[in-house]
Amino acid sequence: METLFVVCQHGNEKLPLKVIRERRGIKFMVANEAALEKGVRYLEVDLNRSFPGRRAGKYEERLAGVVLRRLKKYGEVVDLHTATCSTPLFAILTR
Repeated sequence: METLFVVCQHGNEKLPLKVIRERRGIKFMVANEAALEKGVRYLEVDLNRSFPGRRAGKYEERLAGVVLRRLKKYGEVVDLHTATCSTPLFAILTR
C-alpha cells in the first residue's frame, strides 16, 4: 500500500505544504483547504482534535470524517505539522 502525507490540518501551518510540493511523486492531501485559504488555524474547531468526526458537527468535525475515510485507503499516513514554540526536532509515531 502507498504512503500519504497529510499537510495543513491547521491552515496556518504552510511550511509542510511548501516542502511537500517540491517533491515529485509523493502523494499528499491538504486536510483543511478552507482554513489554508483564509490563513487561519481552523474555521470553527481544531481539526486535529475532531477525529473521528461528527456528521452533524461543526465544519472541522464534519471534515474529520471525510479525511478519515480517505486516510483508510493508505498503508501509511504521515501527518506533517509545524510548531511556534522553541523545541528540538521530534516525531510521534503511532500504529
